[in-house]
Amino acid sequence: MKQWRSRAVMIVASMSVAVVLSGCAVLGGAVVAAGVGTYYWAKGELTRVYAANYDSTWQAVLDTGKELDLRLDRYTRDKLGGEIAFIRGDGEEVVVRVRSLKEDLTEIGVRIGTFGDRVASERIHYTVYRTLKDKGQIKTGA
Repeated sequence: MKQWRSRAVMIVASMSVAVVLSGCAVLGGAVVAAGVGTYYWAKGELTRVYAANYDSTWQAVLDTGKELDLRLDRYTRDKLGGEIAFIRGDGEEVVVRVRSLKEDLTEIGVRIGTFGDRVASERIHYTVYRTLKDKGQIKTGA
């Protein structure tokens, strides 16, 4: 019995070290990414954290929609976060979740259609990042 407990402790310790060294953890079935600028793909949504404030990031998402010829369909927003829905030219819905994490830290999740489109989501994230960077709204280290 004592040998079994010792092995169990070693397995848990080894897994913990692997998680710390990888920079990512799996908690409750969802991927939790460590660090600003890290993308993660889960359930059809591509998410990234930006070193920029919530209001600037929200505006960058709206500007991105205009630049990519996405039609604004609807939005909901409060001081903690919100959601912007666009419609692509082919009628497919693009939903962008914007969530304030801290004063200069904002998370954006992009989901396109029912199952997600990773390539198009990456393009949206790139355009948001470029918009924030061009306006000098990305904080140092991002």
